[in-house]
Amino acid sequence: MTLFHSLGYPQDKVELLINRHSKNGEIGLNDIRASLGITKMRTIPNGYKEVAKAINQGMPLALVSKSSLVLRAISELAQTLLPKPDQVQSGLFGRLFETLTVANERG
Repeated sequence: MTLFHSLGYPQDKVELLINRHSKNGEIGLNDIRASLGITKMRTIPNGYKEVAKAINQGMPLALVSKSSLVLRAISELAQTLLPKPDQVQSGLFGRLFETLTVANERG
């Protein structure tokens, strides 16, 4: 966080990603917020067994466990990274993002 601050990143542009989060863990989200002085956080739940199974079988997590909380959290994160329709540029990448956005809206 100190590095981001020293590089001039505004705090509202920095979001902490907490992987393998457990609600019953020793260190809670409020502890992390207080320690790092950050408010924007996103969590990926701890789904070790289902993720390990997908890796070991060489299959996408979506095929191994369609109801996975890990899959849902990663999908939500991916949605936040896609540009909004009014931000899409023209050209190859613009068409690519437009296609991805339409596909995601259809499910």
